[in-house]
Amino acid sequence: MGHFSTKQSTLFYSYTMDVEQQHRIDGFLALLDRSEVGEFIELETGKEKSSEEIGRPGFDPYKVFACVLFGFAMGSCSLRDLETSCANDIRYMYLMGCEKPSYSYFCTFINKVIRPHCEQIFAMVTSEMFRTLGLGIDDCFIDGTKIEAFPNKYKVVWKPTFFHGRLDGKTRALLQAMGLARGVPSEGMVPSEMIARKLSEARRMQESGTKGIPEGFGSMVRSLSEYLVKTLEYEEKERICGPDRNSYYKTDHDATAMCLKEDYYSGLGSNLHPEEDRSQECPSKQS
Repeated sequence: MGHFSTKQSTLFYSYTMDVEQQHRIDGFLALLDRSEVGEFIELETGKEKSSEEIGRPGFDPYKVFACVLFGFAMGSCSLRDLETSCANDIRYMYLMGCEKPSYSYFCTFINKVIRPHCEQIFAMVTSEMFRTLGLGIDDCFIDGTKIEAFPNKYKVVWKPTFFHGRLDGKTRALLQAMGLARGVPSEGMVPSEMIARKLSEARRMQESGTKGIPEGFGSMVRSLSEYLVKTLEYEEKERICGPDRNSYYKTDHDATAMCLKEDYYSGLGSNLHPEEDRSQECPSKQS
C-alpha cells in the first residue's frame, strides 16, 4: 500500500485545483512511494508512546513529510512559510488534506524524523528520480541557470586585460629609452620572462659602467623592476581566469562574478589609494 499516494475520499472539497497541477503532485507522491522512504517515517513514528506522551491525535506523518519535501523543493525553506502555505496555498492544502500544522510541529517533525536519516532519504529520493526520468547519474545537464556562489563577495578579482595592456605600453617605451628594445616583439604582450632577461642585462650594464647608457639609467632600472613585479601579478590573475572567464574570487577561484540585482561593488575603489592597482574594479568602471 502506498503511504503517500493513498488518500481518504472526501465528499465535498472546499477547494478546486487545476487537473494538470493535481497530476503533477500525484506523480510526486507516487515517486515518494516508489522510493520507499516511508520506512524511515514508520521507524520513527511507529514507536509506542508512553503514557506521558499520549495526547491529542497528531497529523499524518506521511503527509507532513511530503509537505516538507515539497515546500523545500519549491523554495519555501522557512517553517513559518510552510505553516502559511498550508492555510492559503491550494497545493499544500491538497497535500495535507486541509490540515494545518504549526511551524513548531514542522520543526519537531524535521528534528525527530528527517534529520536522523537525511542522507539516506536524499539518496533514495534522488535515485528514484533518476530511475523515473531514465537519466544516468553520471550525466550532467546544464540549462543556463546562474546560481550565486558562496565565496567572499567582496574579494572579486577582475581579469586585468585593460591594465595589462597599458602596462605593456609603458614597458615597451621604457625598454626603448634604455636601449634594450632589441628582440622585443612588436605585437602582443611582453612576457615576464623577457622583462626579467632585460632587467638582468640592464643591471649588468649598470654594474660594469657601460659607456653610452642614458642619463637616469638607475631610475629606469628600478622602474623596470616594478613593471616586472606588476607583470607577474597580472599574468597570474589571467592564468587563474583562463581564456573563457573575466573574473574569479580570492576565496574561491572556481567562482565567477556576475551582474546581480544587488550591486555589491557600487563604490568599490573609492577608498583605494591612487597608487594601488585598480584591477579589481567592475568592468563598467574600468571603461
